[in-house]
Amino acid sequence: MSNVNVVTPEVGLPERKIITNRLFEFLYLKERQVPIQDVYTAMANVFQLTTAQQKLTLKSGASLFENEVRNAHTELKKKEYTTSTAKRGFWSISEKGKKVYLHSRLKKFN
Repeated sequence: MSNVNVVTPEVGLPERKIITNRLFEFLYLKERQVPIQDVYTAMANVFQLTTAQQKLTLKSGASLFENEVRNAHTELKKKEYTTSTAKRGFWSISEKGKKVYLHSRLKKFN
């Protein structure tokens, strides 16, 4: 997985599009149901976020970074590239997502 540290200047967090792409790649490479907390940890590691960046919160008190990751998952889910599994609190890539991801990777090499 690419370890690109692209962050927005206002809060030092990755842009949504970048999070979405890395999340898609992460779920493709895992090929199994992944606990959401593991996804948050992995994404924070991919972007080399500091503890301070990970602790940024919304007015509601929710984690800003985790909110961005959830929004990225929602974008992928709307395209039917990922699923929330029957097992609550887990995400996985869908069959459609696997095909789209693989096709996009093959296009880069041709």
